[in-house]
Amino acid sequence: MLSSPPPGTRVRLRYNARARAATPHHDRVGTVVAPAGRARPAAVPAVLVFRPNRAGEKRPPNNHLVRLDNGELVVVPAGNLRRA
Repeated sequence: MLSSPPPGTRVRLRYNARARAATPHHDRVGTVVAPAGRARPAAVPAVLVFRPNRAGEKRPPNNHLVRLDNGELVVVPAGNLRRA
């Protein structure tokens, strides 16, 4: 698992057995474009930053923008990224 890969890193998208049927991008390879919500291409909309309202409130997944080898852009939680 890659928790915070820098842009340009080659990654493989992996999902657990329960989620594979619902995720069309399982086992595809791509390149990290940018961590979501940080520096990103101008055509990609911003992702709001989470600010907890209550003590102990959990944060959402640490997402990354990945360009698949077929050119498609997808946002993927960091826990689903493996080194290609």
